[in-house]
Amino acid sequence: MSKDKKWRPALWMVVFGAIALVSLLPLFGLFALVSVETIFGLEFRMRSVTGLAILALGSIAMAALIGYVFLRTLLRPLQELNARAAEIDAGNPDAFRPMGPRGTREIDNLAESLFQTSRKLMERNNYLNLFASHVNHELKTPLTSIHGASELLLEAGEDMSKEQSARFLTNIKEDAERMTALSSRLRELAHAEVAANEGSSSLLSVLQACADEHELILDMDGTDIEFSMAAANSEIVWQQLVQNAAAHGAKRFQVQIVQSATTMFLNIGDDGAEISPANRAELFKPFFTTRRDTGGTGMGLGIAQAMVIGHGGTLDVSDNSDFKFQMQFQIQTL
Repeated sequence: MSKDKKWRPALWMVVFGAIALVSLLPLFGLFALVSVETIFGLEFRMRSVTGLAILALGSIAMAALIGYVFLRTLLRPLQELNARAAEIDAGNPDAFRPMGPRGTREIDNLAESLFQTSRKLMERNNYLNLFASHVNHELKTPLTSIHGASELLLEAGEDMSKEQSARFLTNIKEDAERMTALSSRLRELAHAEVAANEGSSSLLSVLQACADEHELILDMDGTDIEFSMAAANSEIVWQQLVQNAAAHGAKRFQVQIVQSATTMFLNIGDDGAEISPANRAELFKPFFTTRRDTGGTGMGLGIAQAMVIGHGGTLDVSDNSDFKFQMQFQIQTL
């Protein structure tokens, strides 16, 4: 337990403590009667009105004490947690503030789990709203262009020159190809975010196939590794990284393997254009691209990162000046 976190009794302490108090209540009553007789010199028996009155008062006091304990440790915290749930449902970001000092450890842990899950769901909802807005924007542009070009072609008919007609048809074709690429990337992203960690693949074979497809020279520093990612998923990751390198003028693609007992690091680099400082923080954001005019969708690196995260790893921009990216898996390699 951290020093700044308030100590809370466990639920079993509260329950068994209350049971113990109830069980000892008759003894407390007898002790009270004997004490009154001894201190004040009174003589009465258990069945006398005075004895019964003292016993009743003791029982009421003990019941009030038990009620206060349950009120403070169970009822009030549960009421507060219920109120927080209503705040979260209303979208109040302040609902994730720490719980009050009352309550047991179990209720505090339940509250933390609820807040953590709700925060993730809220962040996910915000991400989906932003992503949907981006998708709408990215699809709206080519759709508007296709609609405009097709209207002009229909209105002009045979009066339009072959050169103009060819230009409009080329624009329609390029916009349709862009929409097809976006659709393909969206399918890959959906697959990446629900990736199942099943199967394994050879790093060298997948990398070599991707490098050959994009006519890059593969420079892999280290022994080939068979690791826990299905070949289809691994191909998605490396296709995005190799394609990104080729699109920025690379001729060589480099992967350096650094492996420990339970962790695998892959330092990834190429001899293409460098990543500018301004773009480092934007690279994995959806639809961010420096190649929009040449057909870049801005989703490739985000798909690769989502796939790696789905398999328990990380993919980030490297702090090593000799490499562009670093992939890390906190898993036991096969």
